[in-house]
Amino acid sequence: MMNQKIRVILTAILTLSLLVGLALQVSSINLGDILKVGTIAYVVDRFAPEINTFVNTLLKNEGVSITEATKVVPIISLGDGSYVGAAQVSGAQANVDKVKAAVEIQGERRLIGARIYSRVLVPASSFDVKNIQRVKGVGVSAVIAVKI
Repeated sequence: MMNQKIRVILTAILTLSLLVGLALQVSSINLGDILKVGTIAYVVDRFAPEINTFVNTLLKNEGVSITEATKVVPIISLGDGSYVGAAQVSGAQANVDKVKAAVEIQGERRLIGARIYSRVLVPASSFDVKNIQRVKGVGVSAVIAVKI
């Protein structure tokens, strides 16, 4: 039974490797980027409740605990729609439940001789970066970096 499972897993890995290899030959896909985005998406999806508990405990231990409902969601880049990290959102439970992702919007501007760079995270009700639907009454309370 175990040997059969191992064979199935190895066959799947080999097949995936061959498909990725073909894709790399056909186009200029960066395998490292694909693996990072996939890993971030998996980690955020799989461990969101544990990450949320960790952030809440960290804040409580520092005396700045959040009194609203919280949840960890993926950060999605507006530019290409890829997963680039995770964010904790907070607010009333009904509003937090609506949040599916934090959409990252970046901007740069010169202002009075200084270069100003901004990274804005918008709590959104879907993963659609072409039609961002902001969830009102919810803010981003933490940004979580996933080291790969």
